[in-house]
Amino acid sequence: MSSVFTMLQEMFVTPPAPGHSHASTLLALPDGGVLAAWFAGSREGANDVRIHWSRFEPATARWSPSEEISSGAHLPHWNPVLGRMPSGRVVLFFKVGATIADWRTYVCEYDQSKQSWSRPAELIAGDDSGGRGPVKNKPIILSNGWVLAPGSTECDSWCPFVDISRDDGRSWQKVAVELPAAVVDYKYTALGLIQPALWESAPGKVHMLLRSNAGRAYRSDSEDFGLSWSLPTATAQPNNNSGLDLLRLADGRLLLVANRDGRNWGRRDELYLYLSNDNGLSWPETQSLTLSDGEASKSEYPYTPGDGEAPASEYSYPAIIGLADGTVALSYTWRRQCIRFQQWRID
Repeated sequence: MSSVFTMLQEMFVTPPAPGHSHASTLLALPDGGVLAAWFAGSREGANDVRIHWSRFEPATARWSPSEEISSGAHLPHWNPVLGRMPSGRVVLFFKVGATIADWRTYVCEYDQSKQSWSRPAELIAGDDSGGRGPVKNKPIILSNGWVLAPGSTECDSWCPFVDISRDDGRSWQKVAVELPAAVVDYKYTALGLIQPALWESAPGKVHMLLRSNAGRAYRSDSEDFGLSWSLPTATAQPNNNSGLDLLRLADGRLLLVANRDGRNWGRRDELYLYLSNDNGLSWPETQSLTLSDGEASKSEYPYTPGDGEAPASEYSYPAIIGLADGTVALSYTWRRQCIRFQQWRID
């Protein structure tokens, strides 16, 4: 383990349990607490899947018993994303739909005094485009006060976009990210990019790192606060067609959490924490840390999403945030049985 990374605490948000738990998200609260949300049910895509949430209490260093959030529809719920608006409002976005292509985005607001959520409502009423707003990773507040939400759709093709709000998340402008015309395998599968992670390196200069079906993470850049984007290009960073997340530290360094297998639908049995000193142009192995619970893989390549029994050694879909004391919190799917939480100091 590199001396750059020091673990301060590690725990389950909830105990391991039957069924599937997946796709966690985190948000730090002003009182030192942390919110977590994820989806859980009998299996991913089942009609009984709902959003679950819990709060970390700093006084006791414990997570509260999880509670459920539902849109009211008897349909699968997916991919919660916690975010803070410029006014301080804490909101939770999530998807609802029988399939990913049918997703509609719902949003609710957190009452910090009552520690409860408002009734969810559609983010964009009547939208049937496959989802608006953030799709997996947290929105960011830009230096000009705009909110930028990293989105994507998975309909006939996989297409990334950003949603921009200039009014504290009340309305949104969708800006597509054009994809290069490319195929990724012998079956002439088109390049697909989804689930961006965003950061701003200087006023107006915004960047995204994207999950892909091409074995590498892709990158796109904007010079105008996200109103237009460069054509995405492949990076040297492996990506196994699974979710990633990143965080820009106060000193400008970037932390990336991702699986390392560089093949489409590759193994998800190890997560890596990478540190970049050059605004994400490189993620050197000399500054990376393996997050795998010390277990050897029990699954064969390629990764197959579980439809019954959950994969024995899946550690995937990370979320990473900064805390007020300068430390870093991250969460990830642990064997699809629960969500694992860690806190780190980065030297």
